[in-house]
Amino acid sequence: MHIQKAIDFLRREQRPDGGFWCLVSKKFDDYAYAGKVPAIVPTNIILSSLSDVDGAKDIKKKSADFLLKQKGPFWSFNYWFRDSDWFVKEPYPDDTDDTFCALAALSEYNPDVFDGSVMAKITAMLSSAEKSEGGPYDMWLVPAENRDTWNDTDLVCNANIAYFLFLHGIELPNVTAFIEKKIEENGYEFPYNTVFPAIYFISRCYRGKKVKNIIDILLKQERQNPLRTALAISSLINFSGATHKNFLEKMVTYLLDTQCPDGSWPPASFYFQSRLEHKTLYAGSAEITTALCIEALAKFEKLKTAGPVKALGSGEVIFRKIEKIVKDRFPKNLKNDADPIIAKILKDKHIALLPYMFAQSLEKDISEELTARLGAATVFGWIAYDIYDDLLDDEGKPNLLPVANISLRQSAEMFGKLLPEKFSKHIFDRIDTANHWETTRHQFKNFSQLAEKSLGHVLGPAAVLFASGAWTEIGGVMKFFRHYLIARQLNDDAHDWEEDLDRGHVNAVAEMILKEKSGSDLRKIFWQKTVVQACNLISKHIKLAYLQLEKLSIIKNKDILESLLQPIERSVDKALQDRRETLAFLETYG
Repeated sequence: MHIQKAIDFLRREQRPDGGFWCLVSKKFDDYAYAGKVPAIVPTNIILSSLSDVDGAKDIKKKSADFLLKQKGPFWSFNYWFRDSDWFVKEPYPDDTDDTFCALAALSEYNPDVFDGSVMAKITAMLSSAEKSEGGPYDMWLVPAENRDTWNDTDLVCNANIAYFLFLHGIELPNVTAFIEKKIEENGYEFPYNTVFPAIYFISRCYRGKKVKNIIDILLKQERQNPLRTALAISSLINFSGATHKNFLEKMVTYLLDTQCPDGSWPPASFYFQSRLEHKTLYAGSAEITTALCIEALAKFEKLKTAGPVKALGSGEVIFRKIEKIVKDRFPKNLKNDADPIIAKILKDKHIALLPYMFAQSLEKDISEELTARLGAATVFGWIAYDIYDDLLDDEGKPNLLPVANISLRQSAEMFGKLLPEKFSKHIFDRIDTANHWETTRHQFKNFSQLAEKSLGHVLGPAAVLFASGAWTEIGGVMKFFRHYLIARQLNDDAHDWEEDLDRGHVNAVAEMILKEKSGSDLRKIFWQKTVVQACNLISKHIKLAYLQLEKLSIIKNKDILESLLQPIERSVDKALQDRRETLAFLETYG
C-alpha cells in the first residue's frame, strides 16, 4: 500500500514530456521557499529507483523516452533539460555524473538500446574524460584545451561510470582503486550533500575490500530524514543483504511512519547545484526522496522472500523435491519432449545440488524449501542453455525450443525472486552475450569467455549467500566459480574438440590445435603439444580457484567446494598419462 501510494504520487507529478522538476534552495534541507528548475537529476534517479518495482511501467516508459531525447551525439547528457531556458541562461558542459546516471538508468530499463555502435560512441566520449588510461575520469566533458579549468575528478562520477560498466560486464581496476582511495579518505561529500548519496552510488556495484568501512559508517549514522534513511537502507542491502535485518526493520518502520498523506516523502538536500563562496544552492525534491524511499522499501520486501531458515534435510530428499518441481512445470503435451532432457541434466546431481552443497560449505541453516527451489531454478537454466547450445551448433531439435523457452522463463523468474533483481538480470545478460559472442567471434583472446556462458552456475550459491546475510562475499565467491568454470570448460573442450570440429564448431582447444602450422594431422598436434598447453591452463585455473577458496573465510567446510575441483584435477592427470602412452605408441609404429 505504501509503495503504491508513492508511485501514484510520482505519476501525478511527472511532466507531460516524461521529465521531473527539481527544487533548489539557499538553505540546507529547507525547501519552504525553493525555486523550481529543469534539472535532469530527478528523472535519472526516478527511472533507476523504479527499475525493479512493479506497477510503475508507464512512469518508467515516459522517463526513458524523455532521457533518450536529451542525449547528445555521443550519448552524453547535460545537467539541464536541453530545450530549457536554463540551458542557455546558465550553461554547463555535459558531465559524466549526469551522463552515466542516465545511461545506467536506461541500461536497467532496456539494455537492448546499447548495441555495438552505441557502445562505441560512449567509449569515445568516456575516453575524452580520462585522467589516465582506464580511469579515473573527470566530471566535465570539455575539449582538451579546457580541461585545466574544468577538471573535477570526484567519487560519485566514477562510481556511476563503474556502475554503468558493471551492467555491461566491464570492470576498470583504476576506477575501483580510485573509489577505494576516496573511501579511505572519507571523501564522500562533494558534489553531494552528506555521506549518504555517495555511499548509495558506490553500493550499486562496489564489492571490494573496503565494504566493511562503509557498513561501519552506515551503522553509526542516526536516522536524519527519510531521504538519508532510504539511501542507508538500499546501501546496506546492496552491500550485505539481510545481515543487519533488525537495524533495517527499524529504519523501514521510520520510513513508513514519515510518509505524507499524498504518498510522498518530503524534499531534502541531495546535492549541491552550486558551491561557490558567494552562492551555495542545495538541490532536492519530494520526487527524488519518494523514488529512493520506494526503492528502499522494495529491496526490503525482497529480503522476506527467502523465508524462515531451518535445518537442511538430506541431499537425496532435496534432489527428489527438485526433480518434482522441474517435471511438474511442463504441460502434458510437452512432457515427451521435456523428459529426456530433464533426465540428461539430472544425471549429474552436482548441477541440481550445487546450492545445497554450497549451503553446507557455509555451515548455514537454509530451509529445505529454499534449497530445492534454488536447485530447480539451476536445473531449468541448464535445460534451456543445453537446448540453445545445440541449436547454435546446428545440432539442435526445433521441437525442443518450447521446452527451452519455458525453462529459461522459469529460471529467470525464480532467481529474480530470490536475488537482487539487477544481479540476476546482469548474470543472464552476460550468459546471452557470451552465446552471441560464440556465434560471431573469430578467436579466443582470453579464456574468461568460457566462464561467461556457464555463469548460471553462480546464481544458486549467490542466492544462498543473499538468504544467509553474507552478500558482501559475492565478489570472492564469483572469482572462485569463474576459475572453476574456466577449468571445467577447458577440460570438456579437451575431450570434445574432435567431435565439435566434425560438427563445424571450433572450441577453445580446437583453436589451439588449428593455430599450429607444424602439420596437417590434427590428432598428432593435439597429443604432441596442445594437450600439454590445455592441461597447463586447466591446472592454472584450478590453482587459482584453490587460492581464492583459501581467502573465503565464510566457507567453513572447504572440502565440499574442493570436491568440485578434484575430478578436473584427476582428468588432467589422466590426460597427461594418456599422452605419454600415445606418444610411445606413435614412436613405435610411426
